[in-house]
Amino acid sequence: MYDMTVMNQIAKAAINQMPPNTRFTDEDGKIIQQHKDLLMSIGGELVTAFYDTLFAHEPTRVVFRKGERAEREVTLAAFWAKTLNEPINDDYFGWMAMLEV
Repeated sequence: MYDMTVMNQIAKAAINQMPPNTRFTDEDGKIIQQHKDLLMSIGGELVTAFYDTLFAHEPTRVVFRKGERAEREVTLAAFWAKTLNEPINDDYFGWMAMLEV
């Protein structure tokens, strides 16, 4: 298990390296919440289209092991749901940092 305090620090360090106009804002969060129902309704299509795109391109397709697509689709769907249903705050970005470890 990862120490979320450390993960939050890693995320904050990464965010601080981003140009300020590319960082997630409170306004971004408000817009997501305003359109949450629509965004949730297209989640399945988004996941399918994303992996269709990756698997249609040979250089990205070969990165995946046989049968992995279904697992990755579940992961992306869970990420989409978390993004739409939970606060996007330091803990969220710490969780994102943990995904990259």
